[in-house]
Amino acid sequence: MCDFIIRGLEKSEFQYIDELTDEELINNGIVKLVADTTPGYPCRISLEDADIGETVYLFNYNHHVVNSPYQGNGAIFIRRNAETAKIPVNAIPDQLLHRKLSMRGYDKRGMMLKCKLIDGIDTKSCIIDFFNNEKIEYIHIHNAVPGCYSCLVERIS
Repeated sequence: MCDFIIRGLEKSEFQYIDELTDEELINNGIVKLVADTTPGYPCRISLEDADIGETVYLFNYNHHVVNSPYQGNGAIFIRRNAETAKIPVNAIPDQLLHRKLSMRGYDKRGMMLKCKLIDGIDTKSCIIDFFNNEKIEYIHIHNAVPGCYSCLVERIS
């Protein structure tokens, strides 16, 4: 079995958002919302769902910046003041376990080699299956129903 680690986005990349005025948010295509249900607003930094009443931001993010046809961007949520997730090796965040997920395995050139639609409960076994192919360098997980990027899975050598 190959060890892996799941990574959320880095808090430092988005700290500026909390300092923007409402007008600046609008001008940057960022929508400020208050979570009114949980689960429902999955934070890509903390890899946790926002609690009811929490402020979240919704905006477009380039999640797969590669020189291949599989470049990707799309809408993501982040929680105000979220801390970068620190997920242990081979662990699956709860946020992934209760959603339909799209798994996409890529090689070092950013070319998709394998993809699969799964129930979140099958995340770990799917990651292991993907990494049995030594050409797969990393996996992107997307929330399947809305299609938005969730997180990165890296192979640990």
